Amino acid sequence: MEWQGPVLEPVSTGDIIDRAVRLYRRNFAPLVLIVTIPSLVAYVGSLMAMLGYFSAITGTSTGEGIVGVAVAIIGYFLIYIVWPFLYLLTIGGLVRSIADHFMLGARIRLRSTISFIRQRLSDLLLAGLLLMVMAGGVLSAVYVVVLFLALAFAFILGALGATAPWLVGALAIILGIAVIFGILALLLSALARVIFIPQIIMIEGLPATAAISRSMKLGARNWWRVGAIVLFNYFIAMAIAAALGIPILVYAIFNGSLQSANEFTVFSWGTIIYSTITQLSSILATPIMTVAFTLLYFDNRVRKEAYDIELLARRVAPQVQAQFPPQPLPPQPQFAFANQPVAQSFSQQSPLGLSGAYWGPTPPRPDVAQATVNRCPKCARGLIPEARFCMYCGFPTSPRLP
Repeated sequence: MEWQGPVLEPVSTGDIIDRAVRLYRRNFAPLVLIVTIPSLVAYVGSLMAMLGYFSAITGTSTGEGIVGVAVAIIGYFLIYIVWPFLYLLTIGGLVRSIADHFMLGARIRLRSTISFIRQRLSDLLLAGLLLMVMAGGVLSAVYVVVLFLALAFAFILGALGATAPWLVGALAIILGIAVIFGILALLLSALARVIFIPQIIMIEGLPATAAISRSMKLGARNWWRVGAIVLFNYFIAMAIAAALGIPILVYAIFNGSLQSANEFTVFSWGTIIYSTITQLSSILATPIMTVAFTLLYFDNRVRKEAYDIELLARRVAPQVQAQFPPQPLPPQPQFAFANQPVAQSFSQQSPLGLSGAYWGPTPPRPDVAQATVNRCPKCARGLIPEARFCMYCGFPTSPRLP
């Protein structure tokens, strides 16, 4: 049976999460396999950073301390430099695989995901660099705002110090909650404007700079939906971490390991177990969030760009194009003008045909002067090549068959 594609329509955030969970359940193995790669790099980096730090502070000789510092530096390099770019590349390839599966019915495979990453490697890396710069600017702005609010908060509390203590406490709680929610809304608003960058690069085929500009517009006024998906993914990750960590903690308590070991051993093993559980929960929860944001991308295109109508039109008439044959007019004088503008026409550049309007050069039209070289012997009007009769007077222009 021929693949007909999904039925796109505006859906709620809850429906997006529900569809993401169902798609994740049907493709559990390939999704988890794909996101395992950056998680392993982060896990190795965290272990190297921790072991190098412990070796540096407990080394009995200078050589051991230098080796520990070198190992810690390599670990931090893997965590803060290699992992973010590798994570973005993995998410980009996974987004394209999810889109192919959702729109075209293709299977999600590791090999195809790697192929998608190689095709758009430079744009994804450039987008990662630009995102790091933008993240630094946003965090600096948030730091300045928090510092200003803290100073204003301290000034207000100092001015109200002589009043009732209960009023000062209530005001402190209200202002603190308002500041926390304001900062969260600001961060979610910034996240919503850049969350569709991998989708736009991989699905629409736009370069990094154009993808950032388009994501800013497509993700506007979407912060609460992004926040709902992030919150759902957070609770999923915490539930997985609790399911893995609580049995280990209970075993350590009843086994007496916490009482018999010294504080340094407990801290080191606790850090190793925490890193392991964190990465396992990330491996299991990240695909749900990626699928949900990809479905949210399609939902935003349906709501803001009527993509469902465009897709329906392509299904009804996928190959229909407006092509009109040249009209057989009398020959007209041809004039050539310098710097004559080239006509523009719409064409799709996306691998899935999901891109927005891209205006490229119109295919050249046939020359009317060359197309009307023959004339009707009766009315002397121009004829199209190989015409058997005049379309104006009906006079036959070729010998009739016997």
